[in-house]
Amino acid sequence: MCELWQATLKREQVGMTDDFFRSGGTSLMAISVCMKMSELLKTSIPVVRLFQCRTLRNLLAVTESGLVIPLNLAESGAPVLWMIHPALVGAEVFYPLAQEFQGRMNCQGIDNHNLYHQPTISSLGALADRYLDEMIVNGLQVDTGRVHILGWSLGGLIALEIAAKLEQRGATAVSLYLLDSFYQQGTAEIPLAALLPVLGLTGAAAERARRVAEVEEQLSQGQLSVKLQATTVTLFKAMQTNPQLPGSVMKSLVAVADNGLGAACSQLSVVPLACHHHNILESSDEIIRVITGSII
Repeated sequence: MCELWQATLKREQVGMTDDFFRSGGTSLMAISVCMKMSELLKTSIPVVRLFQCRTLRNLLAVTESGLVIPLNLAESGAPVLWMIHPALVGAEVFYPLAQEFQGRMNCQGIDNHNLYHQPTISSLGALADRYLDEMIVNGLQVDTGRVHILGWSLGGLIALEIAAKLEQRGATAVSLYLLDSFYQQGTAEIPLAALLPVLGLTGAAAERARRVAEVEEQLSQGQLSVKLQATTVTLFKAMQTNPQLPGSVMKSLVAVADNGLGAACSQLSVVPLACHHHNILESSDEIIRVITGSII
């Protein structure tokens, strides 16, 4: 496998932890190398998996059913930050943010089950169970320290239900960091045709998003099994509307001071950010400052 990457990238040496794209790989190269890897391994390696995993070590560690993807290089002794995807996309959207956490937190992405696996799951509770099981298999230990989970948009709602299930198991040290997530806040639906270009989704990625849009809309309306009591929740609230979308769609949501989360948890703090819902990762400096400051 290393020799295949070396030949593709025209490099003398490629190791198991070298990033394909940082080593000179392009989208066209990715298509070619995934076809050749599929032949070698006698199993399908979709191109999107290479974009998610980026290194041979990560790629070979991800099983057919596995959802957990290491997003940065693990540092001994650093706390783990579990990162749960927003709607319509996978955990790869967190890759740039995870690099900024390098050395401070080990970032583990929870990939989007509904995008890549059948049958799809439309129940919030069932999806939270699926993700929590994956987290435990990949090293989550509830009784040995604080659990840190970040979720963006729909991912925040899933994180809330995971925290509810952890509390039901006796956990009292869970911290959630929600990137402009909402709870039980209805709004006018944004047409998918208008939303996909805003998210930068085209081709196969757009087709996958279309297939799961209805299921993920059902998830977004899900209710928590219990209100959180011990879990600390930090909401990073986007204070602007996206100029690429109709202003009327998000204005009413921006006006909700706590995004409705006061009904979901007892310990909530709100950090306002000068950004909109879809470019919130551009406020990474403030997000990282707050999260790392909370674990000192």
